[in-house]
Amino acid sequence: MVKEDSTRAKSPAAWPDAPSSPDSSLGPVDETAPASAVHRNAPPEKPETVRRRSLIVLTFWLIILLLGLPMWWKTTSIYRAKLPLNEMENWAAGKSCRPVFPLHIHVHTPGLNIHEAESLVQAAQHALDDLNDFSAHHLRLRLVKTKESPSTEAGAVNEAIGEHALVLRLIPRANITAISSDLHPYSERLDVFYPSSQGQPQTASHSPLTTFIANELHTSFNEEKATLEYILSQSNSATTSSKHAAQGAVNKDQRANLSPAIQPLLLESIASRVKKSFKYAETYHLSFSLFTPGPAPSSWDIELALKEYLSPLLNVFSPISNFSVDTQVQVYAKFSPTATPPEYDESKAAWTLKQDDLSGFINAAEWPLSPSIGGGPTINFILYVPSPAQSPLVVKENAATSWLIPQWGGVVILNPPVSSSSELQHPPHLSREALKPAMDTFSHQLLTLLGTPTSPPSLPLRLSKPDPDPYSIAPPVGIIYNGLSCAPYALAPLYPHPRYSRKFCLSYAIPPFFNL
Repeated sequence: MVKEDSTRAKSPAAWPDAPSSPDSSLGPVDETAPASAVHRNAPPEKPETVRRRSLIVLTFWLIILLLGLPMWWKTTSIYRAKLPLNEMENWAAGKSCRPVFPLHIHVHTPGLNIHEAESLVQAAQHALDDLNDFSAHHLRLRLVKTKESPSTEAGAVNEAIGEHALVLRLIPRANITAISSDLHPYSERLDVFYPSSQGQPQTASHSPLTTFIANELHTSFNEEKATLEYILSQSNSATTSSKHAAQGAVNKDQRANLSPAIQPLLLESIASRVKKSFKYAETYHLSFSLFTPGPAPSSWDIELALKEYLSPLLNVFSPISNFSVDTQVQVYAKFSPTATPPEYDESKAAWTLKQDDLSGFINAAEWPLSPSIGGGPTINFILYVPSPAQSPLVVKENAATSWLIPQWGGVVILNPPVSSSSELQHPPHLSREALKPAMDTFSHQLLTLLGTPTSPPSLPLRLSKPDPDPYSIAPPVGIIYNGLSCAPYALAPLYPHPRYSRKFCLSYAIPPFFNL
């Protein structure tokens, strides 16, 4: 058996299906292809194709630059409006719109004809303007029309129409040689008496009568003017720290902003009054408490006393604040265990408390005193009736029976009346008449705690309740209403006086960055 060569069998040439190659030979096969068969040049592109591709690329970048980039910038950026800083600083400094507080004074001249009266009022107005160094507080004299002396001048007003801060009456007297005045304590009236022997009074701006009238009016409203100037300078001072402002301190910057005509003693008095008073609030809660260490008195006519003695005062402040009142009686209310007990003073024949020990008089741990509830502060008024064994009870240094606690309230000690018996006894009930001295003291303490001025002596003049004045002429930049001109804020939070009790807006649009 013949063995077949495996090498030959595996040769492709021997396969029956293998195609025959014309280049096949017995020698080695050259498998390298010619260069022209591997590398061929691409056919040239048409100009339309090149232009189309360029336009596509250009359009792509234009969309990115002109549409995509602005949209990205707009949607991711934070809008920052341009603030009028100069205008804001002027408003903060009170330079853009200066407040003006015109107070109208009605003048009665029963002894003069209309021409002499008008000349006298004009001369007194010039003399009064010369004394005024604070332009925001302006006193305006107005001659009152009467049936005896009707006037057609614009400065004359009807006696029954228009609101006034004061009524000035010029009265001739035959039995006097010098000019004098009388400010009524219970009415808004100032009477000026001049000698009738002089004939008609002189109307020159520096005559004795006009000078006297100007000085009297300037003195009557001096503390009110100084208080307004102090508070406005305090609120507009950019360098005033919050601590000094809360304590009512007067720093160097505030003194520089104040008028040099304000006396240092008056300035310190105003600062002390601001320190003692409460901050402005829309609602005040008044709490009246009767405390006694024994079983009597156990009742009091507080409702009748409040209605008769305190309600008229609260009605005056009603334009700027609301008041809620509650009362309570606490028997067997003794001193605090840590407080110094009263000492008997033989020279005064009374039990005494030292001023240094008054701070520990209030037994806050056992006495049910009302705390400040809600947004309004609580003003506490305590009527303390000492025990018969420690009566009468007074303050040692000044023999006073009442004192004020700044920004808290007031205390009044009601000693039992002296009887012919050997022992003092408390009445079981305190009547309205017995409460009158204490209510008068509470009223005075309330005025102090609310920050009202202490002068002039006329209480109605200090607490005059104004109405809209139809005779005020509006300046070009704002409006005058109820005595306040061009003020973009409420003055009541600064100066709790019923005369300056409303919130006033300007006649033009106020920028939105002001929070009124």
